[in-house]
Amino acid sequence: MGMTNYATENTIYSEDRATAVPLMNKAKSIAPCIVARAMMRFIGVVAILSAVGVWVVQTRMWDVEVVLVKLVVSVIFGTVGLSMLQVGRDLGEDEFHIDKARGELRHVKRGCDGIVRLQAAYRFEDLGNVRIEGGILEAQDRSGAALVRAEIRDVDAAAGLQVALQECAIGG
Repeated sequence: MGMTNYATENTIYSEDRATAVPLMNKAKSIAPCIVARAMMRFIGVVAILSAVGVWVVQTRMWDVEVVLVKLVVSVIFGTVGLSMLQVGRDLGEDEFHIDKARGELRHVKRGCDGIVRLQAAYRFEDLGNVRIEGGILEAQDRSGAALVRAEIRDVDAAAGLQVALQECAIGG
């Protein structure tokens, strides 16, 4: 009744035989991440509103040159705004948890806020083939349909995860 961890720099692969409690990745400051994301999103919204606002401002002349400058400025601000919104997204870090007590392989994402969000839980009996080749974890169901495809950067973690999967009789 213990927990085995297979950790990489960005990902934890854990096996919890008793409680299936996910582990914290590592002690890290949450506030700077959240503030940086909020600032990027704020800048993105401001840039998009500025791109629209360029057309709201009244001018006396509607020459081709003025319209062309407004168009260029709005396209640049709109592109920068959308880029900042995309940068401000929290993509999270993939983690895989093996729970022998419940008989599940769980795919979760841990956001920069430290909250674990369950992406999917696969029962061992529903999994057809789970393998790690070339640093890529691939899981398929019994019909052969792809369920998960994720990169594993740490070779030692991949080897440990492969052993844990084979112990559960779901790894290939």
